[in-house]
Amino acid sequence: MDEKGTSESSWGWLWPMLPPLAPVLGAAVILQFLDAPGLSPDAFAEPFIVGAESKQLFARHLGSRMTYSAVVFFHAVVCFFAIFYFRDRLREAPKLQRRTAYTAIFVEAGLVLAALVGLSYTDLAGHKLTYFNIRALLGKAPVGNDLVEAAHLWGISKLSVAVLFPTAFGVVSAVMAACVASLAASVLPDLPETEWLHAFRDRVNTLQESFLLLSAVLVTSTLTASLFFHLPTQVFEFENDSTLREALVSYARGLSVFWGAIYTLTLIAVFAPPGLILRHRVKRFALDQHGVERASEFQEWLSRQGLTLSVKNHLANLAAVMAPLVTGPIGSLIQTLGG
Repeated sequence: MDEKGTSESSWGWLWPMLPPLAPVLGAAVILQFLDAPGLSPDAFAEPFIVGAESKQLFARHLGSRMTYSAVVFFHAVVCFFAIFYFRDRLREAPKLQRRTAYTAIFVEAGLVLAALVGLSYTDLAGHKLTYFNIRALLGKAPVGNDLVEAAHLWGISKLSVAVLFPTAFGVVSAVMAACVASLAASVLPDLPETEWLHAFRDRVNTLQESFLLLSAVLVTSTLTASLFFHLPTQVFEFENDSTLREALVSYARGLSVFWGAIYTLTLIAVFAPPGLILRHRVKRFALDQHGVERASEFQEWLSRQGLTLSVKNHLANLAAVMAPLVTGPIGSLIQTLGG
């Protein structure tokens, strides 16, 4: 075995934490091209302000608020368990490597959250299309405008808190998952063959468990976002013009599918690089120790070591990958049926 690598305190093993940023950056670029120049959030909301005085709307909108709050709470609980799981995995790392990991998590999560808040004061289309258009719609409706009024706590509106709270939990969970995946893909110590294979299996299991857990986090993130995008559909009455309601629901549905796709790409970006690195490491180990070169021989050797995934596991992985994307339309459908 000739796996030397870098010291446990170096930063090189953390590079797989960078690819997960690509889907979000790509989303910002795409939305920038989709934005309509000169169309402010207030102008966007203006055509929908009809029939907003109906008293029965408050009960319907209150139901939407309670549904959203319940899903946000559920999302926070899922993230809470995910964060503790990732924390336990990081505690298994050597002390210096663990310190490096926590520093990286603090820096990346802090930068992402700071960018989300800081860029909201710019004309970035991603914020406008995803948040400020929804805010403008709710602000124009008598039964929803209390959400956008500044609260007593630091002058932040209820709507801002309702968005930042689940977002922060999701970002921290995703960053910690990326760090755990990077740790699992880092260079294994020089060990006897039996111990090396045992350590490798532990890392594969950690990667698999982290993958499924982050998938659950991103599913609840997608559902939370979808319910948020549909909040304005319950604050207006469109009895005389159903096309306006259809337009509003279509907008919410499009945002749900878009961010569901971005979350799915994020899941892939978190785990694909570490997975490929682990495959490369075990393939190199099989070549160095047993002279395994051909693909068929490698698969047979993996099978003998108990390292192959069953078809059932492959299908479970595929379902986990697609779950955030599928959740967007499902959440939209639930809201449409409920409305």
